[in-house]
Amino acid sequence: MRQFVPFYIASRHFSKANNKLAFGSWVSRIATFGLIITVSLLVVVLSVMNGFDKELRKTILSVIPHIQIIDEGGILDWEQKRSTILTNEEVIEVTPFNEINGLLVNKKLSQPMKILGISQSHIPNGIKTIIDNDGLNFPKFGQILLSQKVAKKLNIQKLDMVNLVIPETLDSSIEVHFFQIAGLFNSHSEIDKYIAISSLGQVGEIHGFQEEIFGFRLQIVDEFRARELGREIISKFPAGTGFRDWIQTHGNLHQAIQLSKRLIVLLMLLLVGVSVFNIVSMLMMSVLSKKRDIAVLQTLGFSRFQIIQTYMISGSMIGVFGIIIGVGLGISFCALIPTLAQWVEYLMDSKLLDTSVYPFDYIPVYIDVMDIVNVSSVAFIFTILASIFPAIRASKVSPAKELRYD
Repeated sequence: MRQFVPFYIASRHFSKANNKLAFGSWVSRIATFGLIITVSLLVVVLSVMNGFDKELRKTILSVIPHIQIIDEGGILDWEQKRSTILTNEEVIEVTPFNEINGLLVNKKLSQPMKILGISQSHIPNGIKTIIDNDGLNFPKFGQILLSQKVAKKLNIQKLDMVNLVIPETLDSSIEVHFFQIAGLFNSHSEIDKYIAISSLGQVGEIHGFQEEIFGFRLQIVDEFRARELGREIISKFPAGTGFRDWIQTHGNLHQAIQLSKRLIVLLMLLLVGVSVFNIVSMLMMSVLSKKRDIAVLQTLGFSRFQIIQTYMISGSMIGVFGIIIGVGLGISFCALIPTLAQWVEYLMDSKLLDTSVYPFDYIPVYIDVMDIVNVSSVAFIFTILASIFPAIRASKVSPAKELRYD
């Protein structure tokens, strides 16, 4: 029974509101409140950064190919070559495509765009999801699918006509082509501002192709092996064939997200350190004000180790309480972020995030259980470490010195 005495004393110290340095006191409340705030902020920030990282892979990298096999002179016999690429176990999807850059013009309004030509029988899953979500039909010859954002900028609507101006090159003069808007899509990401979708044959005709295609768009199992796999695949193609990978086009965005996540975590951990310092201060104040009580416990047979145990358990209780409340608040706030963002946008009458600056026009949130475990573990370890010094100081209290006048 005696081994539970330190726990009993620590729990009384934590819960007894009329104790000057118990949890009911303002010093203890400030220390615990600081831990709650920093833990909850860490959970929210990590969840938002995880959300951006997940949406980058789910939304942008489902539309942007992991690898593009390109031959500007055109790839003949592409169906057989497509079948050959698919024999690679790391390749999930191979889409033949044509592509051309131009300027969409409506009266005095214009927008540079990349016109992507794909076949209805080989629609990439990412693009198919966008088309299906907006209830659109695949564009016919002479038609184009445009994003709602670009359509608003050009002041055009569904079934309107738009001009595509192809700039002059060394081999050709300026060309103008006409498209009908077959539908408007919205991926809520940065791809809305520069990609339009048309048919494979339509874009191939603009290129001057007949049976050839511009290249293949590949989705692979591990996107971080894109470069190595791209080199391996083009080695089987004739000279003149090249490749691009997503790291060249969107690698900076992924690196920026990861770097921001690391820097923010470091900043939050420093805040955890500050809140833990408050716990150290609170426990040290407790030691100074309770020297006589500690001395009495020692005369009753309490060992130094039990004194250390008592203060370690007291600090741990504050840490556990702060972590549980902090994690709960963090998860609750994460669930409210979409609603809060909508309210702010309504009050401001503008978007919080613009895809001209940010990769998405919404705040994505993804709660990773392992991140919560890591945050809780680090905060708890910091709390334990913070309790060591006050506990040792408490164990060094001399009963003879403190009780010499009693």
